[in-house]
Amino acid sequence: MLCPVCASLLSEEVCAGERIDRCGKCGGMWVDQGELATIVQNDDAPVAVAANAKRPAQLACPRCERPLAPHEYAHDSGVVLQRCPDCRGHWIEASQIAPLAAYVASNPAIDKLAATIEHQFASDRRQRLLYALLTSKLLSGAVAAGLAIAVVLDSKDINRILSVAIYVTLPLACIWFSEEMGRRTRGTFGLARPRVTHPTPGIVVAVAGWLLLLLPVLLWILLQ
Repeated sequence: MLCPVCASLLSEEVCAGERIDRCGKCGGMWVDQGELATIVQNDDAPVAVAANAKRPAQLACPRCERPLAPHEYAHDSGVVLQRCPDCRGHWIEASQIAPLAAYVASNPAIDKLAATIEHQFASDRRQRLLYALLTSKLLSGAVAAGLAIAVVLDSKDINRILSVAIYVTLPLACIWFSEEMGRRTRGTFGLARPRVTHPTPGIVVAVAGWLLLLLPVLLWILLQ
């Protein structure tokens, strides 16, 4: 990875049992998600070196190249780091290492808060990953294609093949367009069933789509 400040190659170091990537030219370091709290409260935190590079107006994540956004450590430290909105890693400049260490040393209670914040970030990341899988067009499309291929191999009946193609349309729509379908509030499920009057969370719509998509597989397993 390259330093977002001076474009030098970052070298890997070990600090407090965590691997960090540090720039030998400007002294900044990249800390992955979940490692920040451990490093800043450790007595062996890296010592800052003299910064000799002009800082660009906008820094980019050295891992995924997304623009970094300002993020104040622990919300009241006065130390504004640069955080990637995607991978949640932090860029710490050389001049910020000493203020971070001083803040943590003078605020013992902040250790727990920092760990809690990092844990929340990790939890949010897992939730985003789960949502991405549930709404994946590639994954659901592959499952639908697998169903179609299974029907073609099992039967040459064109009507049966068309029935499967029509059947998978609804679950795929629920998975691919879960948010849009969840916002629909005027639909009904039959004369004797209630009208949809409130938006449905997109993840609920996606889960329902997967249940419908996998229903033929489950029925086939049960009937064997």
